[in-house]
Amino acid sequence: MELLIMAVDKHHRTKEHLCYKRGDVVHSADDGWGWGKEELRAPANGGLFCVIKIPNVPKVNYGFLFREHPNGVRRKTRLMLDSMLPLKRKILEDFGELVVSEEEFHVLLSDKV
Repeated sequence: MELLIMAVDKHHRTKEHLCYKRGDVVHSADDGWGWGKEELRAPANGGLFCVIKIPNVPKVNYGFLFREHPNGVRRKTRLMLDSMLPLKRKILEDFGELVVSEEEFHVLLSDKV
């Protein structure tokens, strides 16, 4: 499974509650997904996203990452990117991608309130 994660906080003057925040899971895809150029631009180079890869884990196992809302907001889960080990966080910031084990992924999970 591969996850597109918001790398920065987005803001809006009147619709702040709809904005993605750092660590929000934006999209999930199967292993080997063809991410676009902007999705793969590293945060250190002005990118807005990063990709967390959890190999050999079917995305169907993590349907709870998203929840439908009447206002169209689908995200439910935020990853605690700042709780990562400094070296892994630096790799994610500099390269925009990081491969983690399923156990490491679980440590990053934070159910939004």
